[in-house]
Amino acid sequence: TYAVYLALLWEYAHRRDRRQVLERLDEPLLGHPVYIDYRGHRVSEDLCNSVLEFTAIMEAVPAGEPIRSVIELGAGYGRIAWVFLSMMPGVRYVVVDIPPALAIAEQYLSTLFADRHVFGFRHFDGFADVADEFEAAQIVFLTPNQLDLLPPQRADLFVNVSSLHEMRPDQIEHYFAAIQTHCAGRFYTKQWQRSINEHDGLVISHDGYPVPAGWQVVFDRPHPVQVEFFEALYKLSEASTIAAR
Repeated sequence: TYAVYLALLWEYAHRRDRRQVLERLDEPLLGHPVYIDYRGHRVSEDLCNSVLEFTAIMEAVPAGEPIRSVIELGAGYGRIAWVFLSMMPGVRYVVVDIPPALAIAEQYLSTLFADRHVFGFRHFDGFADVADEFEAAQIVFLTPNQLDLLPPQRADLFVNVSSLHEMRPDQIEHYFAAIQTHCAGRFYTKQWQRSINEHDGLVISHDGYPVPAGWQVVFDRPHPVQVEFFEALYKLSEASTIAAR
């Protein structure tokens, strides 16, 4: 039953995949993923979901407009980062997460992209301490508090998938401020339509996210497969980014 589901998911993602990502990428064997062999490819649920997310983002980017830099908050083991780094060899990707996920992502992506210059996680008290190595790296791994130490990054894309709903409202507001500071392009988010945090007694719903008034809604819709999620993409105005600095 699961194999049939994966085949159907691949077919759906493939129909939307105008950049032919699924024809070019197979699920990496690193980490012993659950996959099926289908149409000559290693197919996993994570691969299909990552390609759906990548496709949703890139459909909203005008042809010819480059994505040179991406910041992802809460990257998990690095599944979306792997798609971007595979499809856009020149992109600079900054992963921001907490342990142990950050260590897993660093191991995963550093192994799969052994030819790329990596800024691995390490302690630093100020950006000046690491500025040269940070600027020279193509893949960067940071904890959230270290993101606050950076000068504005002017990233073309900021991504968060399924982790903002785990936070308190004040933490969510903090990260939206960080997005305004470090993103000069677009923000893609995919979250539960309604999330209940029983430990903190909080309910986070679609309309509860503090999206600044200056952000242009490119799309805001239920996810086409994971229907209990919504996905949204915003274009940040230059004025809102400058104001955040």
